[in-house]
Amino acid sequence: MFGTSSPFHANAADALAGLARSLAIIEFDLDGKIRYANELFLAKMGYTLDEVKGRHHSIFMPPDHARNPEYKAFWQKLGRGEHDTGEYRRIAKGGREVWIKASYNPVRNSRGKLVSIIKQATDVTPEKLRNSETEAKMSAVLRAQAVIEFTPSGEIITANDNFFQALGYRLDEIVGRHHRIFVEPVFAQSPEYRDLWRRLNAGEYVASEFRRVGKGGKEVWIQASYNPVFGLNGEVVKIVKFATDVSERVRAVSEIANGLAQVTRDNLAHRIGTEFVPAFEQLRTDYNASMSKFDGVVKQIAATTLAIQSSTSEISGATNDLARRTETQAASLEETAAALDQITSTVKKAAEGAAHAREVVAAACKNAEASGEVVGRAVNSMNMIEASSRKIGQVIGVIDEIAFQTNLLALNAGVEAARAGEAGKGFAVVAQEVRALSQRSAEEAKTIKSLISASATQVNEGVGQVAEAGKALQRIIAQVSEIDAIVSDMAGAAHEQASALQAVNVAVNQMDRVTQQNAAMVEETAAASQDLAKESNALNQLVARFRTTGSSELSGDVIPFGRAAAAR
Repeated sequence: MFGTSSPFHANAADALAGLARSLAIIEFDLDGKIRYANELFLAKMGYTLDEVKGRHHSIFMPPDHARNPEYKAFWQKLGRGEHDTGEYRRIAKGGREVWIKASYNPVRNSRGKLVSIIKQATDVTPEKLRNSETEAKMSAVLRAQAVIEFTPSGEIITANDNFFQALGYRLDEIVGRHHRIFVEPVFAQSPEYRDLWRRLNAGEYVASEFRRVGKGGKEVWIQASYNPVFGLNGEVVKIVKFATDVSERVRAVSEIANGLAQVTRDNLAHRIGTEFVPAFEQLRTDYNASMSKFDGVVKQIAATTLAIQSSTSEISGATNDLARRTETQAASLEETAAALDQITSTVKKAAEGAAHAREVVAAACKNAEASGEVVGRAVNSMNMIEASSRKIGQVIGVIDEIAFQTNLLALNAGVEAARAGEAGKGFAVVAQEVRALSQRSAEEAKTIKSLISASATQVNEGVGQVAEAGKALQRIIAQVSEIDAIVSDMAGAAHEQASALQAVNVAVNQMDRVTQQNAAMVEETAAASQDLAKESNALNQLVARFRTTGSSELSGDVIPFGRAAAAR
């Protein structure tokens, strides 16, 4: 493959040609300058032969490595005829990093003189990167976790510093001893512990949280995985355990669980005093702060409950008093309504009576007016009688004068008859009879005159009395008219009173119904206030169950560290 110009021996050239198909090959002189490189090498490094031929090997080296003494010693070693094999970090064209697994082989001629250096290389960059990543991950695991290895039967092979720090042992104190030194003796004899190792020897992966015992009996909690490692034939050759010390987390959980248990026991005064590790300290701080707030809220609720209870008691008492007063008021209103019904009925009757009295007075007024008219007519009649009596008196006077004249005439006739003698005896007798009649007429006229005078006097008195009666009737008519007006006013007022009382009666009845409803509502309110008082008392008793800061601590068992977690 190198042609006739190749410095290799013919047989060596044939061998290198076969290798060149699978290996990257490059040839240097003893000073490190490139003589030749095959296509596979050039492709891996990204160069052409013209770009590298005659240049020094250092073009493939990181600049800082090419200048250090170790690199110079490396070529001095090759110049002495010593070969070098290993994995090397090289720089391809453009600064790309390449990892190769190579051997630098000094070449001697037939006389044993060194003539060149041949390097055979394989690109192991992907594998190197994978291994580097795996190593980095393992390194990270070893830095972060406690690691211990066991034989399949459970004897300790080795462990890292994290494990020693967590359990408190040194390597020489545990190598060759069984895993059971890390568990409690009772658990080491349990079927569960034997089943653990049975499962591991069967190749089963086991991971969980475990309670372990460190040096001096110290309790340690770990989050761990037991990982069987298989040999070439698939058999379990060892057990590797990766573990993280979670004792502080378990302690924190246990303390928080204990604190919550205290809350279930109504103890709000409990606080977690011992500090947690920084990762969990905020949890402790938040718990204490929450309990302080809860404690304050319950105190405030307790104070408010007492105030509510006091106010509720006052409300209940006031409501009961109001209920009694409302019942009394309702009874009074009921009586008032009944009384108003009676008063309304009475006033209505009075109004009806007043209306009837008005009618009677009106009739009386009419009758009085009619009587006045009658009296007026009687006065007129009496006046006419009086006038007639005066006329009769005058007539009687005339008759009396006629009787007097007749008597004089009779006397004269008697005198003349006497003078006549016997001839005049008959005439004397007639004269005597006329004289007697005139005397009787005079006497009767006097009697009639006296009677007429007496009658006139009586008529005058009657007229005066009738006049007085007329005046009295006029006064009666005026008074009856006034009474009629008063009775009319009274009747109107009585009617208005009756209407007003009817409205008042309706209003009082409405008030009575409303008061009855109010009484019922007050009774319901009283019952509700009593229920509220009972509930307030129950709430007070409920709040009183809590023990807050400043009150006596509750007695009770404290949950021991780790009890909340499952032991294995």
